[in-house]
Amino acid sequence: MDGPFSRRSLFWIAGITAASLIGALFAAALDEGTVVEVGPSTYSDSALGHSILLEALRRESVPVLVSRSDSAQKAGRRGVLVVAEPRLETAGSTDRLRELARHANVALFVLPKRAGAPDPTEPRFVGSVETLRESDVYDVLRELDVEATVERPESVSDWQSDVFDTRPDLEEPQLVTGRLIEPWIACDEGILLGRILGDDEWPNRHGELQLLLSDPDLLANHGIVRGDNASLVFEILGSLRNNTEDGSIVIDEAMHGHLGQDSFLAELARFPLVLLTCQAIASALFYLWAGVKRFGAPLPARSGLGDDKEALLDNSARLVLSTGRSTAMLKHYLEDSLRQAERRLSRGREVKDRDALIAQLDAIGRRRGVSVDLRALAGEALSLSEVKEAVAQDVTRVAQEIHAWRVEILRER
Repeated sequence: MDGPFSRRSLFWIAGITAASLIGALFAAALDEGTVVEVGPSTYSDSALGHSILLEALRRESVPVLVSRSDSAQKAGRRGVLVVAEPRLETAGSTDRLRELARHANVALFVLPKRAGAPDPTEPRFVGSVETLRESDVYDVLRELDVEATVERPESVSDWQSDVFDTRPDLEEPQLVTGRLIEPWIACDEGILLGRILGDDEWPNRHGELQLLLSDPDLLANHGIVRGDNASLVFEILGSLRNNTEDGSIVIDEAMHGHLGQDSFLAELARFPLVLLTCQAIASALFYLWAGVKRFGAPLPARSGLGDDKEALLDNSARLVLSTGRSTAMLKHYLEDSLRQAERRLSRGREVKDRDALIAQLDAIGRRRGVSVDLRALAGEALSLSEVKEAVAQDVTRVAQEIHAWRVEILRER
C-alpha cells in the first residue's frame, strides 16, 4: 500500500490512540477537582466524613448524585435532597442554605456537631476533633426556619419510634426539642430525627417532606459502622425515597465549599450512566473490528491459469465470455437439460418436436410440484439465444433458472 505506514502499523497506531483516549476520559471522570479534606463531606475519608455512606449507596445500586450546584433543582420532585452538616463560613452560604430549605421537596437536613483538623502525618485523616458551639448549630436552624432548642444530655433513656424498628447507637447524642418538629426517633431528652412542620410564616412548607437529623454521628464514617446505624440510615433514606418519583438521592456539597459545575464525565463512570458508557465503548470497538478487512498475512494471489477444478471452471467461463458465444451455449444447455429430463421421465419414448417435449415436461413438472414455469423459461432462453449481444447477467440468470428446474423435476441433489 502507498504511504509511510503499513496496514498493520496503522492498525496498532489506531488501537493505541483509542486506548489512550478511553484512559484519558476515565482519568478525567475520576478527577472531580476536589481537594483532600477531613471535614463532613462525601469527599472525606476521615472519621468525620461521609464517604462510607456514599459508597454504601452506590454498592446497593441506589442512584446517587454528588452535587456542587443547584442541588434542590436537581432533586426536584424526583429525588431526595440530602444536606449534611452545612457550613456557614463562606460568603453566600446562609442564602444558599435558606434557598435549599425553601425549594426542596423531599429532603434530609443534618445539623452540624463537630469540626476537625487534619493529621500532620496523614492529611486524609483527622488529627484533632472539637465539638461545635451550640450557637453554630442555632445558626443553621435559623436559616432552615426551624424554631428549636439544642440539647446535649450526658445520657439518654430508651429510644422510641413509631416509624422505624431499628434503634440508633450513639454516644453523647445531640438532640433538639421544638413544638414544630414531629418526632420520628426520640427519647425523653429530645428528638433525634423529626419531621419539620409549618408555622404561621410558613404554614405548609410548600407541602414538602423535610426531616431534621440532629446528630450527624449517625451517618458519619465513625458512627455509621456502629451497631445497626447503617441499617437505620438506609431505612430513613428509604422512607424518603418512597415519597419521590424515581428514588434518586442528591447529596449537596456546595454547603461544604465545593462549588462549581458537576463533572459530566464523573457521572458517566457511575451507575446507571456507566452502562451507557460501556455500551458506547463496546460499540466503538466492534465498529473498529468490523472495519478491519482481514487478520493475519494475506493469502497468495491465484495465478491466471490454475490446475485445480475451481480454476478450470473459472478459466472455461472466461473463455466462453470472451468468444461472445454465451447465448448459443445457453440454447444448448436448455436442449441438453430437456433431453436429460426426457430420458429419465419419458420411459424410452422420444419426442422429436421441441415444443411438444416442453409441453410434456411442463405437465410432468406440475404433477411433481415443480415451481418453475418451463414454458416461460424456455421461451426466454430461446429469445436470448437469438441475441448476439445479450447481457451476461441475463444469460447467467436464465441458466441458473434452468438448473433450478432441472434439480426440481429430476429431484437431484
